[in-house]
Amino acid sequence: MKNSSAYKLVVRTTCLFILLSAGFSSVRADENAGRRLYEAACVQCHGLAQIEQTRNGRAGWEDTVHKMVITGAQLDIEEMELVIDYLYQQHGPDASDPMRTGVLPFDSPLSKDGLISSENIVLPDAKGKNLIEGYCMMCHDLGRVVATRRGDKEWRGYVKDMLRRNSMNISDDQLNTMVSYLKQNFGK
Repeated sequence: MKNSSAYKLVVRTTCLFILLSAGFSSVRADENAGRRLYEAACVQCHGLAQIEQTRNGRAGWEDTVHKMVITGAQLDIEEMELVIDYLYQQHGPDASDPMRTGVLPFDSPLSKDGLISSENIVLPDAKGKNLIEGYCMMCHDLGRVVATRRGDKEWRGYVKDMLRRNSMNISDDQLNTMVSYLKQNFGK
C-alpha cells in the first residue's frame, strides 16, 4: 500500500509539474507574441522609438492601442490584449528607466543656455513640489513638466489624464495642490 501511495504521489507530482511547465511556456509564448505583434503592427505607421520612450499604466496603453486600431492598426481583440500586456510590462510605470525628454528647449525658464539636461532639473520650492516629483517622476523625467506652459484648466485636465492613464487615485486636495503648483511655476 505504501508503494501504491508513493507511486500515486510521484505520478500526481509529475503531472502537476508538466501542467505548470506547459502553463509557464504558454505565458512566455504570449509575451513573445505580444512583442512580435507590437513590432509588426506599430511600424506600419511610425517608428518604435516614440512608443519605447513613453510610460503608461494599463489604462493608458489600452487607450493608445484602441486609438491605433481605430486609425488602422491591424489587430484583432486577442492580439490587442497581447500588445497591451506587452507594452504595460515593458513600458509601464514600473519600467526600469523613466521616459527621458533630453535637453530642455532654449526658451525654458530653467535653461540658461539651452543646454541644461532634463535629468538635472530642480523644481522651484513651493507647496506641491513633493507631489509633482512623486507622481510625475514615476513615469518620466521633469523635462516633460517644465518644458510646457499651460493654464489652470489645461494643467488640471493634463494631471487628471496622467493619473487616470496610470490608474492612480489622489484626493481632491492633492490634485488642487498639484495644479496650483504647476500653474504658479509653469503657467501661461
